[in-house]
Amino acid sequence: MLNNLLFLPRYQKRLVSLLIDSISLPLAIWLAFSLRLDAFYIPDSWQIATVMSLTVLCSLFCFIKLGLYRAVIRYMSNHAMRAVLGGVTISTLVLALSAFFLNAEMPRSVPIIYWCLALVFVGGSRMTARSLVHNSIVRTKERVIIYGAGKSGLQLSSVLFHSKAMQPIAFVDDDESLHGQDLNGVRVYSPAALPKV
Repeated sequence: MLNNLLFLPRYQKRLVSLLIDSISLPLAIWLAFSLRLDAFYIPDSWQIATVMSLTVLCSLFCFIKLGLYRAVIRYMSNHAMRAVLGGVTISTLVLALSAFFLNAEMPRSVPIIYWCLALVFVGGSRMTARSLVHNSIVRTKERVIIYGAGKSGLQLSSVLFHSKAMQPIAFVDDDESLHGQDLNGVRVYSPAALPKV
């Protein structure tokens, strides 16, 4: 199943992301109401239904404009996560403002709860996908040790992390102050521990 998703054409992967967001956002709104009211919430007015629809549609449009569906999951950077944060914040503003202008009955804490949930759903789905893609690639890569945990070693580990050929599993370095530390998610060992590693 995962392999099938990995080898989909890029536009189909974007459609999958769009579909996940179009399910996650209304779910986040519903959960925000349910958590705030401490009950299973059922929208009981056209205003709330309109607010939910406007929020989802405007959010998806905003996500497209921010480039969330152009980002390659495998190489997702801090810029993409800032785009998620900005997109979810705009989505929350749309929720609050549309409720205000449509006179929808919405507790004031709902947008705050929604912001937290939407951030988890939208950002979390991308981080989960990134982790799954990385783990599937790691299984086929040759495991290597990098001698030297300085600037060059760190740069090399970053390059290898994104390559399809090699996976760094350890640093070996003479600097005792680095022994036992994790750099870029890779443990630093003493040269004396090399045979064991």
